[in-house]
Amino acid sequence: MQTTNITEEHIIWAYRLFLDREPENQEVIKEKLTCKNTRELRDLFRKLKEYQEKEINKLFPKIKGDYSLVFMHIPKTGGTTLHNILAKHFYPDEICPEKLNDLKKYPQNSLEKYRFFSGHFDRENIKYIPQNAKIITILREPKNRILSVYYFWKAHRSEVIEKENLVEPRIAKKLNLLEFLRYGDQGIPLHIDNVQVRTMLGKMYVGDKGEYLIAKDEALAKAIEYLDSLSAFGIMEEYLKTVNHFCTLLGIDTPDVIPVDKARSQLSQLNRFEAVKEEEITPEIAAELERLTDLDSQLYDYAKKKFIAICAEK
Repeated sequence: MQTTNITEEHIIWAYRLFLDREPENQEVIKEKLTCKNTRELRDLFRKLKEYQEKEINKLFPKIKGDYSLVFMHIPKTGGTTLHNILAKHFYPDEICPEKLNDLKKYPQNSLEKYRFFSGHFDRENIKYIPQNAKIITILREPKNRILSVYYFWKAHRSEVIEKENLVEPRIAKKLNLLEFLRYGDQGIPLHIDNVQVRTMLGKMYVGDKGEYLIAKDEALAKAIEYLDSLSAFGIMEEYLKTVNHFCTLLGIDTPDVIPVDKARSQLSQLNRFEAVKEEEITPEIAAELERLTDLDSQLYDYAKKKFIAICAEK
């Protein structure tokens, strides 16, 4: 049964019930006396931004602490899904807008206000984050990661490529897989040649053209050393365990349902993309994939073995 005569007492109790606080002044009470009945009063409070944020915070409690969370997002490792899971636990103004590897363009004092950094950062770029940081990342089986990059780019519709002048998708669109893997221009190798190791090294050990500045065995050793220094890492092939591992570290609940964002099987359902037929892996293609992942494969094998051991200890 609805009450039709709304009184100040009704409004005061609405503040207590919906917002967990007292009204700030008499003026806000008077404003709400125009409600015709309790249903209208209830609907008014439910539409308030303060109430909606409070309800969201119940579902996704904010991550607190004197640290920044840094997600080192290696492309095509399930990072968009993880970003969306974690971003809900920060206020919008706590999330750094930088998604690429260009934190150096921000004035140092402007980065201090952010608590969640999520982007395609390498080791060198993360150094620009001023606060104490917890750094996490996800690795993926390297050959499958390269194939995912290629087919993701190739699935872009031609009109989207031309309208937005997308360089890499344009190249993938015109080349078959073998030609793509052997392509040495326009920065393509930087996206497919041992990317996970290079991410762990940064500009300190990798030149502007992607060349190693140290011997390969030393590069692998330094990549493993840096991986071990992170607060946590996971592997895409054990995605549920990876998400749970990160959530445990951060003191938040693991989502009951983990949505898959930008999955290759779903791309053709989006207007920007079209279906692409995958090629057979010929011996020539297999050899190129081996060449492009010689260090990444060793890093991944190390990470997978260690991650499985960490999960087994829980």
